[in-house]
Amino acid sequence: MSEERFCFHADWYDPQAAFNRRYQLLYYPSDGSVELFEIKTKRHFLKRSRIETINPSDLYIGSTVTILSRTMKIVEYGDVYTSRSLSSNQQRTTAVLVKGHLSKLGQIIDSVYKSGIKISKMRQVQLNTQDAYHLISTQRDKSNFNVCTNALTEGPIVVMELLGADALNKWKSVIGVSDITSELDFETMNKINENLLQNRKLGKNTAVYNDTTCCIIKPHLVASGMAGAAIYEIQRAGYDISAIMALNFSKPNAEEFLEVYKGVLQEYPEMVEELVNGTCFALEVKSQGSQGTFRDFCGPHDPEIARTLRPGTLRALFGTDKIKNAVHCTDLQEDSILEVEYFFRILDQI
Repeated sequence: MSEERFCFHADWYDPQAAFNRRYQLLYYPSDGSVELFEIKTKRHFLKRSRIETINPSDLYIGSTVTILSRTMKIVEYGDVYTSRSLSSNQQRTTAVLVKGHLSKLGQIIDSVYKSGIKISKMRQVQLNTQDAYHLISTQRDKSNFNVCTNALTEGPIVVMELLGADALNKWKSVIGVSDITSELDFETMNKINENLLQNRKLGKNTAVYNDTTCCIIKPHLVASGMAGAAIYEIQRAGYDISAIMALNFSKPNAEEFLEVYKGVLQEYPEMVEELVNGTCFALEVKSQGSQGTFRDFCGPHDPEIARTLRPGTLRALFGTDKIKNAVHCTDLQEDSILEVEYFFRILDQI
């Protein structure tokens, strides 16, 4: 009996040649090893090797994985067996959190992951009435049209793409079937996903760039399913989350964002690798004197020190080591707005 393997096609952007190179990515679940072939040249790019940072749950269409410091995006299944084996476990559904939900954002995200599904895309936006009319035009003849329009426009909304087996029903169990957004039909939810998450044609992100600071929930914490618990602690401490987005760093973007630490911290290369290792959540956090107080709330960079000196801080609660220390926060007050702008004015537009 032949060994089970899954086959995907993945793209890597070659910055020197300025185009995408496509690879056949083979994943062997028996030992978590990976093999790569460049499709165009038929070159054996990577012999079968164990990649510690890749888990089976990371492999789905639209995800990014890091192999040999290259950020690769999985674009399609590579064979019929992989498609048949995995597609049923990778149902996608779109979820919308309206104004009344946002004070419980951390608890809701935590419940999403505890239900066995994950967030593959997320963005907080403000819609105007014209945007809402366009998105729910198929509901125009229904009695709940005005109610839905008001719900989508009365304040910020968080739109998420959820991924996993039976994702739709699991989401309904999290949010409740009586929620107003459960009344939006399948076509409307697809339109919301396309316009707010994929091509981002509609909706303005909600970052305010005033008395705010930046927080990144790191990939290891998102992958562990604990990001919602960390966000809950942030909200419980009295901080408002004025903007949030899910993203995957490319290596050049991670190097650029962390450049201030280059030559200062010897862990800089590992810090970069951690940021590109999977999905992270970027937050704009708002409170009086946000930067200084939030930095203190995050705690010392080393979680072991944090657990001794500041046991109630985020890094003490959720960190593992100096690289996987749960969160990045702005260290210098003068960098606060620059970091927020980097995510919500630059990366949010890419």
